[in-house]
Amino acid sequence: MIKASAKGRDLLIAHVTDRFYCSDNTCSHLGGDLSAGVLNGTIITCPMHHFRFDLKDDHIVRWTDLTGRVLTVAINQRPPHPLRTYPVCVEGDKIFAVL
Repeated sequence: MIKASAKGRDLLIAHVTDRFYCSDNTCSHLGGDLSAGVLNGTIITCPMHHFRFDLKDDHIVRWTDLTGRVLTVAINQRPPHPLRTYPVCVEGDKIFAVL
């Protein structure tokens, strides 16, 4: 994984098996730096609150590991949002994201 910038956006570029994926590098919950997270296959885990997103299709795999009253407060204050992903094309040794 690498962090990149384009058109004023911080992006995450991930290489998984034979494909590249691109998403916002900022977690949609509280702005964690996803490039500092953990990538397992196409699942990126935010280092702040352990949210998990699938880079293939931007869906939320696990919103948080919070429980009980703290989870209720978190949902009410900042409901879950999918991670924005972008199509990627590779030309030679260059990677292009369609923003």
